[in-house]
Parts: sequence; C-alpha cells; structure tokens
Amino acid sequence: MKTNILVVCILFLCCKSAISQIVDYNYLPLPHKMETNESKITAVENAANKKLKISPKSKEQITIWKFIVYDSLELYVERDILINSIDFESKYISKKIKMILFYNKGAILINDLTQIKEAIENLMVARDLSKLVDSKIYLTKSSRMIGLGYKRLLEFEKAVKFLEEGYRMAVVIQDNKEILNGANTLANCYKSLRQFEKAQEYYDIALDMGIKIDYKRMIAGTYNNIGNLKKELQKPQEALNYYLKAVEMNIELKNKQWLGINYDNIGMIYSELGLMDKAIDYFLLAQNIAKELKDIGGFNNSTSNLSATYAKIKNYKKAYEYLLLSNKIKDSLQLDEQKNALHEFEAKYESEKKQLEIERLEITGKYQKEKNKTLEMKAERAFNLGLVFIFAGIILIGSVLLLIRRNRQRMATNNILNEKNVQIQNTNVTLQDTLSELSVKNKEIIDSINYATYIQRASLPNLSQQSSDLLKFELFFAPKDIVSGDFYFSYQMQNKSIFGVADCTGHGVPGAMVALIGMNSIDKVIREENHFNTGKMVESLNKHVLENLQRGKEMINDGMDLSFCVLDHEIKTLKFSGAHHDAYILRKSNENNETVEETEEVKIKIQNTNHVLYALKGARRPIGNWHANTGFFEVQFNVKQGDRIVLFSDGYADQLGGVNDKKMKMKKGKMLELILESGNLDSTRQMEMLKDEFTSWQGTSDQVDDVCLLITEIF
Repeated sequence: MKTNILVVCILFLCCKSAISQIVDYNYLPLPHKMETNESKITAVENAANKKLKISPKSKEQITIWKFIVYDSLELYVERDILINSIDFESKYISKKIKMILFYNKGAILINDLTQIKEAIENLMVARDLSKLVDSKIYLTKSSRMIGLGYKRLLEFEKAVKFLEEGYRMAVVIQDNKEILNGANTLANCYKSLRQFEKAQEYYDIALDMGIKIDYKRMIAGTYNNIGNLKKELQKPQEALNYYLKAVEMNIELKNKQWLGINYDNIGMIYSELGLMDKAIDYFLLAQNIAKELKDIGGFNNSTSNLSATYAKIKNYKKAYEYLLLSNKIKDSLQLDEQKNALHEFEAKYESEKKQLEIERLEITGKYQKEKNKTLEMKAERAFNLGLVFIFAGIILIGSVLLLIRRNRQRMATNNILNEKNVQIQNTNVTLQDTLSELSVKNKEIIDSINYATYIQRASLPNLSQQSSDLLKFELFFAPKDIVSGDFYFSYQMQNKSIFGVADCTGHGVPGAMVALIGMNSIDKVIREENHFNTGKMVESLNKHVLENLQRGKEMINDGMDLSFCVLDHEIKTLKFSGAHHDAYILRKSNENNETVEETEEVKIKIQNTNHVLYALKGARRPIGNWHANTGFFEVQFNVKQGDRIVLFSDGYADQLGGVNDKKMKMKKGKMLELILESGNLDSTRQMEMLKDEFTSWQGTSDQVDDVCLLITEIF
C-alpha cells in the first residue's frame, strides 16, 4: 500500500515538473517511510519509466528528478551513478540544484587520492553557488570538504583557511556535527603545522561538542588525538590518561579496530616511562585484536613493538622471535598474489560486461528481425488488398481466408514481440544492477589502495624523529598514483647513519609491490650484515632482490635504482654506492679556494661564487636482473660541517612542464642549478623552494612519475 502511495506521489511530481522548464527539486515533499531500500528504488524507477513512456523527450528532466529523489531518500549509491549522466549546464537545472550536484561530485572524488585536485575544483564551484543562493549549510559543508582536500595534499596552511571558514559558518547556523567535524580536522592541521596551542584549543572544542551531542565514537577518537598531541609535547603521563579514556569509550562501543590503536599507543607510553612489563601487556592486547580482525598492518606494528621492547630489557631471545615473526609477516605480502588478485578481478569484470553486452545485442537483434518481419507482412497485406479491389469478384473468399490467416500470424508475432520486450526490460534491469555492483566493487578496490598508502607510509621512517644534533633530514615525497614505487630509508646504528633513496620499476600498485620487496631486502641487509662496506652491502641487497623476484624457472625483470649512504659521524666520512644513481654534495666555497681533489668517482658537477656541487658516481646498472656482469663499488668522501648530501629519484628531473611542456632535466637542465642556487637558504627553506619550483614547472601537466628528493644536512 505504501509503495502504491509513493508511486502516485512520484507520478504527480513528474507531471508537475513537466509544467515548468526549471524546477527547484530541492524542496519537493518526498515520502521517506518505506519498508526497504529495494522498494524505494523500484517505486522511483517505475514512476520514471511511466513518465518516459508518456513523454520520451523529458528524459533529461526525469534524470535530474531521479538524482534529487535518491539524494532525499539517502540512496547514495544510486544517486552517485547518475551524476556522470547529468549535464551540469542544462537549462532545467536551477542554481540550487547545480550547487548540490557540484558538491556531491566533489564529495565523491575527495576519497580518491588521485582526483583530489578535481574534487577541490567541483567543491569550489559548489561553494560559490552556495553564496549566490544564500545556502549557509552548503557553504559550511563545501568549505570544510575543500579544507579536507588540501589537508590530504599536505597543504596545511590552505587547508586551515577553508576549514576556519566552514567552522565559523557552522557556529553561526548551530550545526553541531559540522562544528565537531570541523574542529577535529582543524586541530589535526594545526598539529601538523606544529601550532600545538591552537591544536589543543580545537581538540577541546571538538571534545565538548561530542559530549554535548553524545557522539561517543567521535569522543573516543578525540581522546586518542589529544593523547597523540600530549605525546608529541613530551607529556607521557597526560597522554596515557587520554589513551585510557579512549580505551574505556571504545570498549563500550565495541570498536575493536580503534581499541587496537589505543593499546599500541599505551604500550609506547609505558615503554617511554620504563614500565616494560606493562608495555608488553598492551602490545600483546593490540596484537590479539589485530589477529582477530585479520589486520596484517596492525599485527605487524604490534609485533615490531614487542621485538623492540624485549630488546630494551635485554631479553634478546624473545626480541629475536618477534623480529623473525615481523619479517615473516612482511615476506607474506607476495607481489605476484596481489597482481593475480587484481588481474582476476579485471578479467571477471570484462567477462561479465562482455557477456551482458552479447545477450543485450542478441535480444535487440531478434527484436529488430521480428519488427522487420512485421513490416514486410504489412506491405504484403496492402498488396493483397489492392488485388482484392481489382479481382474482388474472383478471389473474395480466398482473400478473406488469407486475411484471417495473416491476422493470426500477426497476433502470434505480437505475442513474440511482447515477450522479447519483457526480456529486454529484464536485461536492462540486470545491466543496471551489475553496474551498481561494479561501482561498489570499484569503490572497495580504491578504498583498499587508499588504505595501502597508509600502510606504506607507516612502513617508511619518520625522518623528523631521526633528525638530531648530528644531522637533519628534509624530504619531498610525492607518489604519482596513491601508492609509490619510490621509497626512502634511514637507520641509526652505533655512531653511523645509514640512509638512501630507491626508485623501483613502475609506479602505483605494481611499483609499490616491488618497493615492498626492496624495503624488506634493505632491512635484512642492514640488520644482518656486520660491516659497513657499501659496495658489498649493495651486492648483498641485489642478491636478496633477485631471490625474491625468482619464481621457479621464471625471472621477473623488475628491479630498482638506488642511492646507498653510510655516514660515519666520528671520522666525518661518507661512504656511497649507487645503482643507476649518483649522490651530490653541496658545499660552501671557502675563502682559501680549497677544493676536493677530483677522481674518476668524485667530480665537480657545477659551481658558482658561493657553492660547489660535487657528484659521487654510482654503478651504471640497476638492482635486479642485468645483462652485464658489472659489480657495485664504494666511493668515499670526507665531509665537514655545513655539507648537504642530496639524493633523488628521476621523477623530479623527468617532470614535463614549463613553457614548452618539456622535461626539467638534471645534467644540462634546471634541477642541479636549482639545488646550487638555493644553497644560501637553510635546508628547510631550500626544500620548500624546490617543492614550489616543481609545482610551478608542472603547472597543469599530469605528474609523470613518483618523486622522492632527500637532503641531509651535516652539523
């Protein structure tokens, strides 16, 4: 009964929309109370199909109407499928509807890390339209989502500008959830900008609002975020108190995923306080939750923490056991399994799509054949009627019998056509269902890859924490396709620092899989080798990579280029080995015009009145399968205070852009000149200038490769 009422209401609204060219669908009184989502979808589709039969030319208006209905009924998957089929410039769309369309398209794209810039463009249009139509709620939402986009691009200052605008408007209209979300995101941005007082101010606002509206999930998340802030401010006891509050809330909510994160954080605090037994207990709790949820990343994180904690209390047997387990977890992430899973999904998708298309074409072909047959029969009937008029007296009886026979055939044909029409309609419904399912599956794959980037970033070292009074790291790391084939590494062992940059074959998911093999192999070499000869260490790394890429008799030809450095802080000596990579030393020119003696491996690359850029030569071969039996060698260079070691992959120099859309280039191009000219700046400002130059050079061109640029300043 309710479904019938809905259909009547929808048909009435369809008729009403046909009266005017432009309808403000945002204010249509739509019924929401129905038994299931399926009944809502069926009612909307039936009403739309009936309207199309009555007025086929109103298809565009009906599509817009369906979008608004699905949005109103909170059927977001069906709504989002329609967005790409709507002409945003249609004469049937008012400014308010256009505002909703642009906002929803931006909100869909914001979760895809490869389309954040396009998402921001759509949200900017929605924001401008919300000002024109004086929609404060969409101005609030658009500004906050734009800020979220810039935050994911790591442009925190721009993010703060729009987040502040959205937050102020949310306060004006008293939208408590927008106030809560905006305050939390603002606090995270201010923490990234190291403006800790501002971050605390907005965390307090978010916490108060969460308590006010009894939003327990967000209260627990805010407790955890404040704990992270207190930990960064080196206030472990305060951090512990907030983590424990988050645990209490997440136990009540049965939110095991966040509970595992809380336990890991508490274990880290107890480790810092020297309470190793408690630290181990909480790491074990986190490990058990990750095991229950089949969270490989969380399980590996807890296992690594257990290994480090047992090492601190000199229980080396346990530390070694957990280290082996951690390495086993990493080795289980097989590259070929990931590729096969992706290929199987793509093959299945293409197969299903082709099969449905074949069935649709077969039915359509049979329909057309029957239609042509009907037309031929009508022509034959007209011819026979002509003969009747000419020879009426002779063949009257025969003609009547023939007409009766033809009429029966026509009725049979019509019945066949009706059956075919039903089949076509059923096939179209199946196609629509399949498209909806594929859309959901595609979103799941993108979400998985987006989650993979968090796992990859968690696997990379925190360079800001590894900077010390002996050296300082500055990094420009920009993956091309969500996850990266480039990576960097850093280890502190005894009085030596081991660090470098690697560029694996490809980018995106395949590149990231090779990068995972590279990171695991480098970790094994550094932790298992008992010497610091970089040439031998890189040879050993090459052996590990080849073993990982060997599958039976088949050898995968993927590999990586590498810069591998060992810096001895006592004797101020840099040892370097490269695989298709060189290292560069930026040194200030001294008043005595003293220079380093040039050799075949160490040469002056470029210089000016203030600085000299030395190049340390690497082997002309990659890590992995190589046609020539060329070995890796070590180059030594005596460094001094103020020197900067510059390592990078080829993504920066290969970027297309500039006036003529050409590569920036390295040797005879712009990149080395930029490094030399920016030497007068401190290392932080130098890296900011290099990032800005890259963005300016790229302009509107697509990024061509992953970018990894590492500057290490020696104190």
